[in-house]
Formats: sequence, structure tokens, C-alpha cells
Amino acid sequence: MTATWRSLDRLRGGIGLRLLARVLLFSVAITLLLTLFQLYVDYRRDVRAIDSRMSEIAGSYLQSLGEGLWNLDRRQLELQIEGILRLPAIRFVEIRETTDRADPLLVSGGRHQDSAAMSREFPLFHMARGQQEQLGVLSIDATLDDVYRALLDKAIVIVTSQGATIFLVSFFILYLTHRLVTISWAIRSPPAAAATALAPAHAEEQGRARPRRGCVRDHARDSGARLRRPSRERTAVP
Repeated sequence: MTATWRSLDRLRGGIGLRLLARVLLFSVAITLLLTLFQLYVDYRRDVRAIDSRMSEIAGSYLQSLGEGLWNLDRRQLELQIEGILRLPAIRFVEIRETTDRADPLLVSGGRHQDSAAMSREFPLFHMARGQQEQLGVLSIDATLDDVYRALLDKAIVIVTSQGATIFLVSFFILYLTHRLVTISWAIRSPPAAAATALAPAHAEEQGRARPRRGCVRDHARDSGARLRRPSRERTAVP
């Protein structure tokens, strides 16, 4: 029991806390680096996905949009813009006629932002007399709000789970260190304990040895007295 308390005091003021602090700092640093790297990889992947989605919009809608702009069919263009706005991350779509007319056709949908996270423009063509003629421009703005929100949720999950793992592992290491120190003290204790246990037995043997020496002395005195008594008796006879 004394060895256990000594090991606890040793851990409290020595290697235990230092080891725990170093393990925590190292684990937190590694976790932050891995988390930032994972978030960066996810961010680049999501941005590429949005850019690829814009390219798919161009491949799927440009021809039909060119036809609608050629026919000046505002209703058709509005329906197609509504379909584009249903796609993830798309916030603003505009179709602008490029013509010398005083009142060019302009159809838009969604909410326009001056500083859009991603913005692309695609020319709208129409085949006329065997030649492609540019009629207008399709502008698409995308936002990264959903990407940032997903990254924040993922960061919270990663930090929470990894933080719990770090603390559990750190305290488990501290427990192992405590056990090792306790065992080390226990290994060093038996000689002292054995000496303490042998001391009463040695004292008891010494206590037994004293009466024996006393008996020997008494026996020696008795023998000397018996030897002296006959000589006195011989001396007294005339």
C-alpha cells in the first residue's frame, strides 16, 4: 500500500504528468494536421464537383437555350432556368441576348451576388444558313455555402471523435505508467520487507540463546561447588 502511494506521488509530480502532457500535445497536433488535410481534400473535391456540374449544364442546356433565344421564347427560357436552379450550389442564372437591338432580351433567375464564389459564362449559338451565330451569353453563379457547411459539420465530428480517442488513449497510457511504476516499487520492496520480517525471529532466537547461556553458567557453578565440597570435608578429618 505504501508503495502504491509512493508511485502515485511520483506520477503526480514527475514522469506521469510530463508523459501525459507530451502525449496530449503530440496527439492534438497530429489530429489537427490530419483534419486540415482531410478538409482540404474534401474542399477541392466539392469545388471540382461544382465546376463539373456547370460543364454538364453547358452540355445539356446550351442547344435548347439557343433555340429559345432564337425564337425569343421567354417562357421556355424561364422554365429552363428554373430547372438549372434546382441543381445543388447553383444560385443565379442569367441569359443575356447579345444584339444591337435597343431592347435586348434578358431572362434571369435566382439571387445574384457581386462576389460569387464561382461564376462561369457560356456563349449561346444558333445554326443559321450553315453557320453558327452567337445569340447571347449564359451566366451561372454558384455558391460554396453548402460546401462550407458540410466541411464544418465534418470538422466537428472529426474533432469530437478524435478528441475523445486522444483522451482515452492518453489516460490509458497514464494508467500503464502507474502500473509499471507500482510494479517497479513492488520489485524493490521485498528485501526490506524480508529484513523486517526476519527481525522478530532473530530477536526471538537471541532471547532463547540468553537463557541457555545462563543455564550453562549455573551448571558450571554447581559443578565447581561440588568439586570444592569434598576437599573441605577431607581437610576437617583429624
